[in-house]
Amino acid sequence: MLATLDLPPLPEATIVGFVGNGARKLVERSLAASGGQAAVALLDRALPSWLDHYGRHLLDTTRLHRGVADTIRQLRARDLVLSVATNKPEAMARAILDGLGLGGVFTGILGGDSVPRHKPDPAIIHVLRRGCDVTAEETVLVGDSPVDVATARAAGVAACAVTWGLTSPDVLRAAAPDLVVERPEELLRVAG
Repeated sequence: MLATLDLPPLPEATIVGFVGNGARKLVERSLAASGGQAAVALLDRALPSWLDHYGRHLLDTTRLHRGVADTIRQLRARDLVLSVATNKPEAMARAILDGLGLGGVFTGILGGDSVPRHKPDPAIIHVLRRGCDVTAEETVLVGDSPVDVATARAAGVAACAVTWGLTSPDVLRAAAPDLVVERPEELLRVAG
């Protein structure tokens, strides 16, 4: 058990800053911050333990931001193709969406283990577009991080940043998305 490593706990704000490139990077960054390179050497042992723990607690504190579910359902009612591209493992993403009552809303759901490389590599967007039969010109990647903006750029699709996620609005704007929205219902206007 990794609890015997006796590493100092990290502040939540520090860990939040490590989110965005998949579970492996999150655990690697956390180990480096709390125990240095000696702790990073334990990554291959720590990652399965973390994934197991996370898998058992996916929905303990996971909640949708106010207005997100209604906005997603309204977008789907307009016959728009909605998909999820996440660096989270696909099975976990599907379990979260099902647990939040949104699993059946999305045409495609892919995770970081669905393609060879994580976002910002564009492969996940290309696979989703092909599977949903939409062009790059018809695609808008909506996300809450600079990684999402970089993914959109790499995939040749529009980038819409939302400010209600983990990243500060200033950091999002610095990533230069095509559009920034501050409330979920603004996405209805974006979708036209």
